[in-house]
Amino acid sequence: MDYSTITVGPSKFPVHFYRAGEGEPLLYLHHLLGLAGFESVLSRLAESFDVIAPFTPGWGPAKDDLAAFDPGPLDLTLHHCDVLDALGVESAHIFGVGIGAWMGAELAAIAPQRVRKLVLVNPLGLWLDDVGGKDPFAQHPGSPSSILFSDPTMRERFFFQGQGKITHSVIRTSLSITN
Repeated sequence: MDYSTITVGPSKFPVHFYRAGEGEPLLYLHHLLGLAGFESVLSRLAESFDVIAPFTPGWGPAKDDLAAFDPGPLDLTLHHCDVLDALGVESAHIFGVGIGAWMGAELAAIAPQRVRKLVLVNPLGLWLDDVGGKDPFAQHPGSPSSILFSDPTMRERFFFQGQGKITHSVIRTSLSITN
């Protein structure tokens, strides 16, 4: 596993990312908690794919970078296209979890030629105007919100007792993927 930083786009924006494995490229778009290092799900995916796992602006070492983007999904989607361009990847499998699934769906809608296959795990943020509800992005992840957690008591386990349970549930989901 390599941890690297590249610059992307016309503004030479820094992108921090992990990369490992061989095979067809797979862009991993992380969940609401970000990346906790090279997670075990990434190791499993790297057994079959060239896994590229960037920190999205607003998370991890890029936590202060979100202000450089326009609000809404378009800028982040174009940012992920810039990441692929900087790495010389014409198209990739997209594997998104939670908020990453939302970003993956946006990428497939806006730039379908960049997406080989799309896997969305627990997509957070897909919005249907006629359904209504609360905005998941307006919720603080540290609050016991029923919007972010079907069982608010799980918030404590995810944030204060490690991320093992989240990682394991994602691994079980990823095992059904075949290339």
